[in-house]
Amino acid sequence: MEQFVLRNQAGKDITTSLIIADVFGKEHNKVCRDIENLPCREHFRSANFGVSSYITSKGKELPLYEITKNGFLFLTLGYTGEKAGEFKEKFIAEFDKRGVILKNDDYIIGRALSLLAQHIQQKEELLRLQDHVIKENATKVEYYKEVLQSEGIYTTIQVARKIDTGAITATVTHTF
Repeated sequence: MEQFVLRNQAGKDITTSLIIADVFGKEHNKVCRDIENLPCREHFRSANFGVSSYITSKGKELPLYEITKNGFLFLTLGYTGEKAGEFKEKFIAEFDKRGVILKNDDYIIGRALSLLAQHIQQKEELLRLQDHVIKENATKVEYYKEVLQSEGIYTTIQVARKIDTGAITATVTHTF
């Protein structure tokens, strides 16, 4: 079975103007024109027809619409014929199936666990990076603490030895 319903970046079930054009045997620009000419209020349009884009096989970026179930129904109610009726039923069934899945406790728990695992993985990676930076700078931090608390003079060679860098050729003294 073809995929009629997708999940967008916001996690919502949608179809697209490209899918509708393909399934209903229409030119994509005509489906976009149909959407733009729908007799609906702006609030309904913005809630159910999101403007996006896609890249053609020739590398050109063109507009498309992400369409909710209500937007799909509003748009395609005007499409007629046996083929149109068949595909309307399939789209509606797919949206309904996804709606049931989203209300299933096992699905909800599984999705929450998956998101939690991703979140934990991101935090662990951040902690590894922070730990690396801390270890990388520990010698320098100890040296800075020692220098800030001292009243003596350090040569650049002494400084280089303390922070594990190569010796510096010129000897310079500095009072802290």
